[in-house]
Amino acid sequence: MFFKKEGEDVRKIIGGVRDRPPFTISITIGLLAISTSLGYLLLLVLGGDGYNNLIKLLPLSVVLYLIIAGSFIAGVCEELV
Repeated sequence: MFFKKEGEDVRKIIGGVRDRPPFTISITIGLLAISTSLGYLLLLVLGGDGYNNLIKLLPLSVVLYLIIAGSFIAGVCEELV
């Protein structure tokens, strides 16, 4: 709405991803590598069943808060993007 009000085009400012397939593929592979590396690091730090061990260390109230806040934040960020 802000860009429309100012008379700007979002695609002109940000650019379209369909116009740049190599860039889009590079970003996707890079983010996949980062995600995989962080998951592997968590596996090394917390042991074989890292996510379950992490959840067992946290109080139930914190786990519930993370689930609720994480779901809300993920939804809002997805819609913004």
